[in-house]
Amino acid sequence: MQKSMIIVGAGISGLSTGCYAQMNGYRTVLFESHQVPGGLCAAWTRKGYKFDISMHLLANSKSGPFKKMWDELAVTKNQEFIYHDRLIAGETADALEKKWPGFKSKIEVTDVPTPMTYVRYTGNWKGSVDGWYITPENMMKQEMKRTLPGLENLYMVGHWTAPFTGTVMAAQSGRQLIQILCKKDRRPFVTTAGGA
Repeated sequence: MQKSMIIVGAGISGLSTGCYAQMNGYRTVLFESHQVPGGLCAAWTRKGYKFDISMHLLANSKSGPFKKMWDELAVTKNQEFIYHDRLIAGETADALEKKWPGFKSKIEVTDVPTPMTYVRYTGNWKGSVDGWYITPENMMKQEMKRTLPGLENLYMVGHWTAPFTGTVMAAQSGRQLIQILCKKDRRPFVTTAGGA
Protein backbone atom coordinates (compact mmCIF):
# COMPACT_ATOMS: atom_id res chain seq x y z
CA MET A 1 0.00 0.00 0.00
CA GLN A 2 1.33 3.42 -0.98
CA LYS A 3 1.93 5.73 1.99
CA SER A 4 0.43 9.22 1.86
CA MET A 5 1.94 12.48 3.02
CA ILE A 6 0.38 15.90 3.57
CA ILE A 7 2.77 18.81 3.18
CA VAL A 8 1.71 22.19 4.56
CA GLY A 9 3.52 25.06 2.88
CA ALA A 10 4.91 25.28 -0.64
CA GLY A 11 8.07 27.14 0.25
CA ILE A 12 11.41 25.77 -0.92
CA SER A 13 11.49 23.11 1.81
CA GLY A 14 7.89 21.98 1.22
CA LEU A 15 8.50 21.75 -2.52
CA SER A 16 11.75 19.83 -1.97
CA THR A 17 10.01 17.47 0.45
CA GLY A 18 7.21 16.86 -2.04
CA CYS A 19 9.59 16.19 -4.94
CA TYR A 20 11.74 13.73 -3.01
CA ALA A 21 8.66 12.09 -1.48
CA GLN A 22 7.19 11.44 -4.93
CA MET A 23 10.54 10.22 -6.27
CA ASN A 24 10.43 7.66 -3.46
CA GLY A 25 6.89 6.44 -4.04
CA TYR A 26 4.98 8.45 -1.43
CA ARG A 27 1.64 9.92 -2.43
CA THR A 28 1.68 13.64 -1.59
CA VAL A 29 -0.80 16.46 -1.18
CA LEU A 30 0.66 19.95 -0.88
CA PHE A 31 -1.24 22.85 0.71
CA GLU A 32 -0.21 26.49 0.25
CA SER A 33 -2.04 29.59 1.47
CA HIS A 34 -0.67 31.88 -1.26
CA GLN A 35 -1.55 31.89 -4.95
CA VAL A 36 2.00 31.11 -6.03
CA PRO A 37 4.32 28.45 -4.57
CA GLY A 38 7.86 29.29 -3.50
CA GLY A 39 7.45 31.00 -0.15
CA LEU A 40 10.15 33.60 0.27
CA CYS A 41 11.67 32.66 -3.09
CA ALA A 42 10.55 35.63 -5.14
CA ALA A 43 12.12 37.21 -8.22
CA TRP A 44 12.40 40.48 -10.10
CA THR A 45 13.75 41.29 -13.57
CA ARG A 46 16.17 44.05 -14.56
CA LYS A 47 17.88 44.66 -17.92
CA GLY A 48 17.00 41.17 -19.12
CA TYR A 49 18.36 39.44 -16.01
CA LYS A 50 16.12 37.62 -13.55
CA PHE A 51 17.14 38.09 -9.91
CA ASP A 52 15.91 35.47 -7.46
CA ILE A 53 15.62 37.20 -4.10
CA SER A 54 16.51 34.21 -1.95
CA MET A 55 18.28 32.06 -4.48
CA HIS A 56 21.34 34.28 -4.14
CA LEU A 57 21.96 32.31 -0.96
CA LEU A 58 22.88 29.20 -2.91
CA ALA A 59 26.17 28.89 -1.06
CA ASN A 60 28.42 26.17 -2.45
CA SER A 61 25.84 25.28 -5.12
CA LYS A 62 28.02 25.70 -8.19
CA SER A 63 29.49 22.24 -7.55
CA GLY A 64 29.49 19.51 -4.91
CA PRO A 65 26.62 17.98 -2.91
CA PHE A 66 24.33 21.01 -3.05
CA LYS A 67 24.71 21.23 -6.84
CA LYS A 68 23.84 17.52 -6.92
CA MET A 69 20.66 18.20 -4.94
CA TRP A 70 19.59 21.05 -7.24
CA ASP A 71 20.27 18.81 -10.24
CA GLU A 72 18.19 16.01 -8.68
CA LEU A 73 15.34 18.50 -8.32
CA ALA A 74 15.92 19.73 -11.91
CA VAL A 75 16.26 23.29 -10.58
CA THR A 76 19.64 24.10 -12.13
CA LYS A 77 19.23 22.20 -15.38
CA ASN A 78 20.74 24.30 -18.19
CA GLN A 79 21.14 27.25 -15.80
CA GLU A 80 24.25 29.37 -15.49
CA PHE A 81 25.17 30.69 -12.05
CA ILE A 82 25.51 34.47 -12.23
CA TYR A 83 26.43 36.19 -9.02
CA HIS A 84 24.12 39.22 -9.04
CA ASP A 85 26.01 41.03 -6.29
CA ARG A 86 28.99 41.30 -8.64
CA LEU A 87 26.72 42.39 -11.49
CA ILE A 88 25.08 45.10 -9.35
CA ALA A 89 28.45 46.21 -7.95
CA GLY A 90 29.81 46.49 -11.50
CA GLU A 91 26.82 48.48 -12.77
CA THR A 92 27.04 50.79 -9.77
CA ALA A 93 30.78 51.34 -10.24
CA ASP A 94 30.25 52.02 -13.96
CA ALA A 95 27.57 54.63 -13.22
CA LEU A 96 29.77 56.34 -10.63
CA GLU A 97 32.75 56.24 -13.01
CA LYS A 98 30.65 58.02 -15.64
CA LYS A 99 29.77 60.79 -13.19
CA TRP A 100 33.24 61.01 -11.58
CA PRO A 101 36.01 59.77 -13.90
CA GLY A 102 38.67 57.84 -11.97
CA PHE A 103 36.19 56.68 -9.30
CA LYS A 104 36.52 52.96 -10.15
CA SER A 105 40.28 53.00 -9.65
CA LYS A 106 39.71 54.06 -6.03
CA ILE A 107 37.41 51.12 -5.17
CA GLU A 108 39.16 48.69 -2.86
CA VAL A 109 36.26 46.45 -1.74
CA THR A 110 32.65 45.96 -2.78
CA ASP A 111 29.96 44.27 -0.72
CA VAL A 112 26.37 44.52 -1.91
CA PRO A 113 24.18 42.67 0.65
CA THR A 114 23.68 44.22 4.08
CA PRO A 115 21.90 42.99 7.21
CA MET A 116 18.96 45.15 6.16
CA THR A 117 18.81 43.22 2.87
CA TYR A 118 18.09 40.08 4.87
CA VAL A 119 15.66 41.82 7.22
CA ARG A 120 13.76 43.28 4.27
CA TYR A 121 13.48 40.02 2.31
CA THR A 122 13.32 37.38 5.04
CA GLY A 123 12.10 39.18 8.16
CA ASN A 124 14.91 37.51 10.12
CA TRP A 125 15.86 39.10 13.41
CA LYS A 126 18.79 41.52 13.07
CA GLY A 127 19.29 40.36 9.50
CA SER A 128 20.46 36.89 10.45
CA VAL A 129 20.99 34.88 7.28
CA ASP A 130 20.62 31.71 9.32
CA GLY A 131 17.38 30.21 10.55
CA TRP A 132 18.62 30.66 14.10
CA TYR A 133 20.72 33.59 15.18
CA ILE A 134 23.89 31.69 16.05
CA THR A 135 26.11 32.96 18.85
CA PRO A 136 29.06 31.29 20.63
CA GLU A 137 26.79 30.87 23.66
CA ASN A 138 23.96 29.00 21.92
CA MET A 139 25.82 27.22 19.11
CA MET A 140 26.45 23.97 20.99
CA LYS A 141 23.32 24.05 23.17
CA GLN A 142 20.63 23.90 20.52
CA GLU A 143 19.31 20.53 19.52
CA MET A 144 17.14 20.92 16.46
CA LYS A 145 14.16 18.63 16.36
CA ARG A 146 11.98 17.76 13.40
CA THR A 147 9.15 16.26 15.43
CA LEU A 148 6.85 17.48 18.19
CA PRO A 149 5.98 15.49 21.31
CA GLY A 150 2.61 13.76 21.06
CA LEU A 151 2.23 14.29 17.31
CA GLU A 152 3.20 11.01 15.70
CA ASN A 153 4.18 11.25 12.02
CA LEU A 154 4.31 15.06 12.00
CA TYR A 155 7.68 16.23 10.73
CA MET A 156 9.03 19.72 10.29
CA VAL A 157 11.39 20.86 7.54
CA GLY A 158 12.68 24.21 6.49
CA HIS A 159 14.74 27.22 7.30
CA TRP A 160 14.06 27.05 11.03
CA THR A 161 14.84 23.37 11.61
CA ALA A 162 18.65 23.59 11.57
CA PRO A 163 21.36 26.08 12.41
CA PHE A 164 23.41 27.68 9.63
CA THR A 165 20.58 27.48 7.14
CA GLY A 166 19.25 29.46 4.25
CA THR A 167 17.78 28.53 0.91
CA VAL A 168 20.11 25.58 0.35
CA MET A 169 19.60 23.99 3.75
CA ALA A 170 15.85 24.64 3.63
CA ALA A 171 15.67 22.53 0.47
CA GLN A 172 18.18 20.05 1.89
CA SER A 173 15.98 19.56 4.98
CA GLY A 174 13.20 18.16 2.77
CA ARG A 175 15.66 15.77 1.13
CA GLN A 176 16.98 14.65 4.52
CA LEU A 177 13.49 14.03 5.88
CA ILE A 178 12.59 11.74 2.98
CA GLN A 179 15.90 9.89 3.52
CA ILE A 180 14.90 9.36 7.17
CA LEU A 181 11.41 8.18 6.21
CA CYS A 182 12.77 5.81 3.55
CA LYS A 183 15.12 4.29 6.12
CA LYS A 184 12.24 3.98 8.61
CA ASP A 185 10.09 2.30 5.92
CA ARG A 186 12.99 0.05 4.85
CA ARG A 187 13.03 1.26 1.29
CA PRO A 188 15.92 2.60 -0.82
CA PHE A 189 16.23 6.38 -1.13
CA VAL A 190 15.77 7.43 -4.78
CA THR A 191 16.84 10.76 -6.28
CA THR A 192 15.42 10.54 -9.79
CA ALA A 193 11.90 11.09 -11.01
CA GLY A 194 9.93 7.87 -11.49
CA GLY A 195 12.56 5.98 -9.48
CA ALA A 196 10.43 4.19 -6.90
